[in-house]
Amino acid sequence: MKIGQFIYTARKRKGISQEELSSLLDVSRQSISLWETDQTIPTLDKLQAMCKILDVSMDELTGVEPIKEKKIGVIIKPSLEERKARIEKQNKKFELIAFIISLATIILWISGGLGIFISLVSLVLNVICLFLKRNKYCQYGLIISITFFIASIFAVSYF
Repeated sequence: MKIGQFIYTARKRKGISQEELSSLLDVSRQSISLWETDQTIPTLDKLQAMCKILDVSMDELTGVEPIKEKKIGVIIKPSLEERKARIEKQNKKFELIAFIISLATIILWISGGLGIFISLVSLVLNVICLFLKRNKYCQYGLIISITFFIASIFAVSYF
């Protein structure tokens, strides 16, 4: 229902004429007629006064349906679950990268190539992984990285 139709219906229900409503709102009778035929829209202060006179809420008068709490939860909940899933997916990718770098560290350390540099990169990535998501795989990766980093330093200084 449009606002004009609602004003007309509420006014008739209260048994008030256009003349009476116009004098209560301090506007012309023609203004009331224009509002009821949806040719113009009343100002906010006139709408508020009309709500009091006609005993209706602003939501009823304007035809706005208030959002219920259930709808709010339905709107917000999926986006939170989507974020959790996205973060979980990113964490898994990061864990995989940290694992691959740890594995590469072991291989390079055994073969004698860029071991100390890769050990340092692996150590940093595993520390970041540990801060992002505290789980046992990150802790194991950190222990392995520290061990190989220290071993690489000793190996470089020994040779």
